[in-house]
Amino acid sequence: MFKSICSVLLLLLLTLTGISANAKEKQVIMTIGGDKIYSDEFLRMYRKNNLSLPDSLQKTPQQYLQLFIDFKLKVRAAEALGMDTLSSFKSELARYREESASPYLTDSTIDEQLIRTMYNRMITEVKASHILIRIPPNASPADTLKAWKQINALRQRAVNGDDFAKLALNYSEDPSARTNKGELGYFSGFMMVYPFEKAAYNTPVGHISPIVRTRFGYHLIKVEDKRPSPGEMHAAHIMFFVRPGSSPEVDAQIHAKADSIYQMLQNGADFAQLAKKYSDDKKSGANGGALPWFRAGRMIPEIAEAAFALKKDGDYSKPIRSQYGWHIVKRLAIKPVPSFDELRPKIVENLKKSPERNQKAKAAFIRKLKSEYPFNENSATPEWLASLEGFSKDSLQTKVESTTNLFSINLKPVNGDKFLNFIKQKDHTHQPLTQTQIDNYYNRFKDQSFLNYEDSQLEKKYPEFRLLVKEYHDGLLLFNITDQKVWQKAVKDTTGLKEFYANHREKFRTERYFDGTVYLCPSQKTATEVDKMVEAGKDSTTIIEKFKDLKGFSQRTGKFKLGDNPIVDFYIFNDKDAATNAHSELAVLQGKQQPGGFKPLNEVRGTCLADYQDFLEKQWVKQLRQKYPVKIKHQVMNKILKHTAEK
Repeated sequence: MFKSICSVLLLLLLTLTGISANAKEKQVIMTIGGDKIYSDEFLRMYRKNNLSLPDSLQKTPQQYLQLFIDFKLKVRAAEALGMDTLSSFKSELARYREESASPYLTDSTIDEQLIRTMYNRMITEVKASHILIRIPPNASPADTLKAWKQINALRQRAVNGDDFAKLALNYSEDPSARTNKGELGYFSGFMMVYPFEKAAYNTPVGHISPIVRTRFGYHLIKVEDKRPSPGEMHAAHIMFFVRPGSSPEVDAQIHAKADSIYQMLQNGADFAQLAKKYSDDKKSGANGGALPWFRAGRMIPEIAEAAFALKKDGDYSKPIRSQYGWHIVKRLAIKPVPSFDELRPKIVENLKKSPERNQKAKAAFIRKLKSEYPFNENSATPEWLASLEGFSKDSLQTKVESTTNLFSINLKPVNGDKFLNFIKQKDHTHQPLTQTQIDNYYNRFKDQSFLNYEDSQLEKKYPEFRLLVKEYHDGLLLFNITDQKVWQKAVKDTTGLKEFYANHREKFRTERYFDGTVYLCPSQKTATEVDKMVEAGKDSTTIIEKFKDLKGFSQRTGKFKLGDNPIVDFYIFNDKDAATNAHSELAVLQGKQQPGGFKPLNEVRGTCLADYQDFLEKQWVKQLRQKYPVKIKHQVMNKILKHTAEK
């Protein structure tokens, strides 16, 4: 769990913000173990990380400097271990670079009609289900055909009336279909991969799409509804977590707790204060339960549905159930989809990041590259191309000499072997090639070669791109070495963890709790009777048996800490902030208040492990500072820090 959270934090750390350092800022500001560190990298990371934090948490340049040094020390240690030479690391870095390069490999001019189309999709939501048959990126023609036949057979069954949800449950290779039966909820423009999105919007409500091919495989899409987008919602919630696999009794107990908090709201209690005190979502709870702004498809469906159903700001829902537990949802604010003029810049930016949506821009960009870089074709190339006629993709490599240079782009030669591989990737017929096919492939290959050359120049042409890729390079190394030196080390070091727990046991004191039963009575007469039975020493089973059929009578039995039950909070822990209602005034409690102690290690292992990992990390950084001397160029650094602080 800790590792996965850190993985998410790493991705957030490396999100592109569009801040670039200019050439004048690039100076050596320090050396770490002899390696030079430049100002543009420091400034970029400082500005970006500070922008992502609220004002109260932002750091001064001086404060951030020490964090930056620790970061670079860990990267230096990872490189010393050769982590940057592993094939898995290289593959992940190459994938990220490819994705990040996309905006740089398309024309800045976006077709106006396409912008209008995307706006219309952003103001219209589609509710759909799908069935996926996966196809690996390197699938053979035989495997591709097999997958197509499978999805086609499923489409025929669905069109002929078979239940789509059952087909998704039984045959879809999307893992989520096991729980949602293919149901995707509502989504709008830019929320799905382009071929899927296009098919969903082009398919009428109640119909099933043609077979759709995406990078994931073949899809069938059943469109269930289309509606105007309600816009973005700002909502808050109070969450009551239900552990997966919990019994119906446990779920009912947590539901009852949610009901009691709902009753407190009905009696005028403050939502934000209750969220801070009772919500199991501690992150939002600390902020009064407030969640980030969201569209329908970007939130847990049950929360989104409840929030958008509320009529006005300040309204809140009854407890609702999601796969995570029970929630009380409050509407804070709502804003409609912005106008076309307001959204246009964002649409253009998103289209640039998705060249497959804009083929015209790609063609224009290639024309620009052809005018920018000199192109020289070998005089023997036409004859060589003619010699390929009649060969199939399978026989090209063995029958044709492929080392000949076909052309050069900006003096960089491109040989025939690359063209033959291009044909192998693009041709799926296995049939003899005609001259027309060869010429078409050659023209496409030249276009792709210009794009490949431009791709190879991005780090030189765009400093911000170079820094972006370097950040991911270093961030990935940081994650890998921290996993090895801290996270996994702590997990495996059971002896060290026990010793750490023993030295920090005070942190794991247990809270006081009430062990017993809370009886809620419908009248003062019933409350008096119950109270007399408690005073007489009757056990809870006897009392419950006597009143179980009485309308309005209920009971809850368990171990209640401060914050678990408002009635216990008020009567046992003397919490004056715990609002009481008519029911709580007619409550009778039976049981004992138990003193606190120390939680055993097996109960606090997660928290203790996180603290131990923090301890190990500090020790490790201390060792790194001794191993790799840090030498700061104080005159340069002071100027940069002063300049940054003034900004």
